[in-house]
Amino acid sequence: SNKDFYHGVWKTEAKSYKEATRFLTGKYATDKDYHKKLNALIKTYDLTYYDKEKANLYREAAEFNSQKDIDAQFKIKFFSLIEKCNLHMITGKDSFFGNFMLNVKKQTSLGLKWPIETTRSAKGYIMNFDVKICLELTEWEMQALIKHEIYHIMYSHYDRAQALEGRYRKSAINIAMDISVNQYIKYPPNFTYTIEKVNFLYNLSLK
Repeated sequence: SNKDFYHGVWKTEAKSYKEATRFLTGKYATDKDYHKKLNALIKTYDLTYYDKEKANLYREAAEFNSQKDIDAQFKIKFFSLIEKCNLHMITGKDSFFGNFMLNVKKQTSLGLKWPIETTRSAKGYIMNFDVKICLELTEWEMQALIKHEIYHIMYSHYDRAQALEGRYRKSAINIAMDISVNQYIKYPPNFTYTIEKVNFLYNLSLK
């Protein structure tokens, strides 16, 4: 079927990016050297850095049992990875979000219900990153969640949620605000709420 046309690039099928690019030759492009050109771009711009460093950090994080297990050295490496992700946004089409992140305080956490939870202090907003959940995400998904949190800040959703407390269920408020921002975001993780997902789960016809 058409949905399986690019099955050769799926993570379950391709053991490396080189296998994936070779599969695309003759499928996505007729150029017989297409895979070589893609491989050269990947090597030139070190596009595998994120995945390699993420895998190394994930092995470390798998041993963590509590917040106190996250030492200073791990924090440096983790936020270096986040900054790499942020740099790609700054130099790409999401420069606004990348530059916004430069002014947001960041902390590592463990045991959160969501990859990034934003809190507010007297000095501004703080993004708390659950290291285990974040290290399971692709770079595209990480960028999507960063933009998700920034949209919430931009639209004053934290103030609006507080004002609506007691009038509506907290879960309903969170879902409504999530789908309002996720409509602007590409490649969100599959556990996020979108209009399509909410319509399916609750048999609704939201538009």
